[in-house]
Amino acid sequence: VTLPVMVSVPTTSTSPSPNEVAPAPTLTSCRGLQLSELVPNPVGVDTDEFIEVLNGSDEDVPAAGCSVWTSATRKYVLADDHLVLRGGRIVLKKAQTKLTLNNGGTTVRLLDVDGTEIDRTTYAAAPEGQSWSLIAGTWKWTTLLTPSDTNQLRLPPPKPVTTRKVTPARVRASAQPAVPVALPVIQDLDSGDRVSVRGIITTPVGALGATMSYIQAEDGAVAISIPNDLPALHVGETVRVTGTVRLKQGRRYVAVSAKGLTVTAPSQTVEPLNVQTDDIGTDQADRLVEVRGVVSLASGNSIEVDDGSGPTTIYLKSSTGIVKPKVKAGDTVRAIGIVSVSTSGVRVLPRSQDDLHVEHVLGVATTSAAPAIVAASNPRQALWYWLTAMLGGAVVGAKPAWRALRKKRTEQL
Repeated sequence: VTLPVMVSVPTTSTSPSPNEVAPAPTLTSCRGLQLSELVPNPVGVDTDEFIEVLNGSDEDVPAAGCSVWTSATRKYVLADDHLVLRGGRIVLKKAQTKLTLNNGGTTVRLLDVDGTEIDRTTYAAAPEGQSWSLIAGTWKWTTLLTPSDTNQLRLPPPKPVTTRKVTPARVRASAQPAVPVALPVIQDLDSGDRVSVRGIITTPVGALGATMSYIQAEDGAVAISIPNDLPALHVGETVRVTGTVRLKQGRRYVAVSAKGLTVTAPSQTVEPLNVQTDDIGTDQADRLVEVRGVVSLASGNSIEVDDGSGPTTIYLKSSTGIVKPKVKAGDTVRAIGIVSVSTSGVRVLPRSQDDLHVEHVLGVATTSAAPAIVAASNPRQALWYWLTAMLGGAVVGAKPAWRALRKKRTEQL
């Protein structure tokens, strides 16, 4: 008698049992990557800006999901096909990322997939045609741009001593009299040189420093330090200043000599130079400017604003007595102030409370001044402004409807 044989065949189903928990997907990590080179101010147009990321680890790193940030709101997320081989580099060009590197200085950050900060670097005013590069573990400016290659240090040639109207030959106070120079020449002179300059007072003495003021002309501007025993000065007066060139925080100023200041013309209206936020930099150093932009970050005495061209920082010095208004991301701030370029970075310094105007996201300004009209010649700035205005209008319009709905529900109860 032949008995049937029962064969047990194992199933191949991969369906989890009701009590089985599927494992959570693991995030890839970009650890091992670091910022390597930035070119904020290339020669010619700024469309040639780029950011280089280096894999300094011993393993290949999948960079998908990593993000590069140039401000609190501007970022670029690396795509899925970004695999950085060990020791390799990827170059992120502006045309690809749409990120703007502020010529006046900013902080660039590299974040992991989970938002953890991996690396950051901060630069001040960017010299034209130079690269902010990580060389032997230290960030330095170099004239040699090396996208996708090893960074190398090459310093710019020394500036010639010859200037526009004068050959500065270390005119010392004890040796020769002061030499008349144009304001832009001051930054090319040596500390200790004796000079005579002429300009219009733009800042009350002491507003931005104990004895400091600023003068400007059509071709430039400079800070001046005034002795306490000199007569009071007024904004708008034209003065002839004689003094000694000094250096402080990387910027030269003129320390006025005793009896070294003469008012040559009465007070007149001083109009600030209207500039885009991304253009704030060394070209406007010590000059009175006006900027207007949407708040992206407000921390301490600093307010970062962006008009769509790139961010800049407004800084409120305690010596001005300015009370910082309540601002938040999305508000619009208009500020008049002096462009400060120093080792602390590039900032716009308002002189008094009247220099600062805030237009909140709901459209209510903190001052009685009417909001400035956005120039139609700047489409990006206009679009930025009108999007903010439309959002504020939508919020204001929704309030009455919400109140009516709450009242109706209360009556029903």
